[in-house]
Amino acid sequence: MRVLPSLLCLALVFSVAPQGVAAADDVSALGLLQPVDLLVASTNSNLPSGVAAAYVAAPTIVDDFAPFRWSGEGAPLRWLRDYRAGTRSEGMTRLNLVRHAPSYLRVSGSRAWAVVPMEVSFYMKAKRRSEEGSWTFVLVWNGKEWRIESSAWAQTSDMVVVE
Repeated sequence: MRVLPSLLCLALVFSVAPQGVAAADDVSALGLLQPVDLLVASTNSNLPSGVAAAYVAAPTIVDDFAPFRWSGEGAPLRWLRDYRAGTRSEGMTRLNLVRHAPSYLRVSGSRAWAVVPMEVSFYMKAKRRSEEGSWTFVLVWNGKEWRIESSAWAQTSDMVVVE
């Protein structure tokens, strides 16, 4: 029976995994990525209310464009405004973020740490381009849902022209 060795391997992997690290199935059940998905969809659609709703009331956001850090009340809206202004000034249009499965996720009680690979595609000077990065999140459970307390972007690839 081939299933038995596979199941034993899985049991061994999960039995030695660090305590608090969530398995892929647990992530959906816990709703951990709902605020991340809301952030991505709202950023893609330029919906300030959705971006703000993904975060706690006074988060900290770090990104690779000036002023590089936004914090306190209204930080998500200031970040989105600066993000859109920066992309416009660089001639970037049709921006689209695509979330991939988390590369790392750790849950400890009402707090979680998630490293989420992303692809950003856009057009610049009529050429489609893309870059990859990781968005790292600290998430907090407010008693009924997860929200982003802090986020930090790190570009992990050079910009690529897609022909």
